[in-house]
Amino acid sequence: MGNTKAENIIHSMDKFRDPENLSRMRRLMEKLGNPQDNLRFVHIAGTNGKGSVSRFIYEILEASGYKTGIFTSPYIERFNERIEVDHNLISDSDLNRLTDKVMKAAEVLGRELEEAGKLEPGETPVTEFDMITAAAFLYFNEIKANPVVLEVGLGGRGDSTNVIRNPLACVITTIGMDHTDRLGNTLGEIAGEKSGIIKAGCTVISAVTGEEAKSVIMDKALELSAEFIDVSEIKTQITERSLAGTEFTVSGGKSYRIRMAGDHQVRNALTALSAVEAMNRTGAVKADEAAVRKGLAAAVQPGRMEVIRREGPVIVLDGAHNPEGAEALAKACGELFGGKRALIVTAMMKDKDIDGILSAFARAADGFIFTRTEDPRSEEPVTLAERAAAFGAGGETAGSAEEAVNKALEAADFDVIIFAGSLYLIGEVRHILREKGFLEEER
Repeated sequence: MGNTKAENIIHSMDKFRDPENLSRMRRLMEKLGNPQDNLRFVHIAGTNGKGSVSRFIYEILEASGYKTGIFTSPYIERFNERIEVDHNLISDSDLNRLTDKVMKAAEVLGRELEEAGKLEPGETPVTEFDMITAAAFLYFNEIKANPVVLEVGLGGRGDSTNVIRNPLACVITTIGMDHTDRLGNTLGEIAGEKSGIIKAGCTVISAVTGEEAKSVIMDKALELSAEFIDVSEIKTQITERSLAGTEFTVSGGKSYRIRMAGDHQVRNALTALSAVEAMNRTGAVKADEAAVRKGLAAAVQPGRMEVIRREGPVIVLDGAHNPEGAEALAKACGELFGGKRALIVTAMMKDKDIDGILSAFARAADGFIFTRTEDPRSEEPVTLAERAAAFGAGGETAGSAEEAVNKALEAADFDVIIFAGSLYLIGEVRHILREKGFLEEER
């Protein structure tokens, strides 16, 4: 889990910028020759489900014979996970080389901004996410990835990825109350930011259910003469649930199987399916029924209802780092583990809705281990324990992920161990479990 040269360069940049200032990203890309203009994209935004939907679409396109690229965030264990083509992660040498190229362009931009008096003292000309997005565009262009499944980092309207021009499809998965300090204090405001990825004439695929948020997205689509597909209105029936995955039938009689567990993954698979069908209709891609089935069945997403062990006790990893994700996890636990005793091992960042997450977790768990990650933003275990007590939840604390894993594996009273609450925690736990022999296969 060590840092590459590229990571060190990227992390030296400011983390955030004003969403209104996407012009800097555009200027950076101009200096790099606008490689993104040579590529075709499926653009994906949303509060939860982006990663899973991206992976489903990627696997379907791969099964259809395309040399598909995928750009996702955050990574779980290795920074390189964010850029992948044809099931191969970008190499350290390519990542370092391209980051150096982006850094040189950023330095030129910085000098221009300084001369124009538009760079504050100590401010970097671009952000971390600008840097990695620019490197990804360069890589996808070099390797001739086609198409690229492009997941936004935060929001949509002001996101670094939103410099692309004409996506094959715009996908919005869900809208929830996350990152409210940057995206808005209502579901409508957040939907406005997410719908900023919609471009004139593109097809919009939305799985958003709340009327306030949905109406914002529909209005944006209408304004830009973009076809609007409402996935929430498509009826499905789940015919089988297990730790090995889920089988569901779509109205019309077609049946599909996915490896990702939990009913919410059916919604994600249906969103991906709708996006691929839309692109098929426009002729943007060609994916036959066999490729769709193969891709859906192949898709796995580390840290999203990921079953590491299926017996003695069951071990599950799920990021669930906001209330909507925590509710989905609690629901999945009821569906898959009803009647079994569950232990939740959790760590959370201080800037998250900790009470909202804990209230959902408290309904799913028979016991807790509260811990922290190595990230300085991680909340203290004792604080998590105190706040969980308000929801009638109790447990013990652990000072590190490794201590928490050891305590969980030694616990004798539980049928299921669930690590959840932070993707940073999932990354650390995956590393620890791999060293203990629980994870033998790499992605």
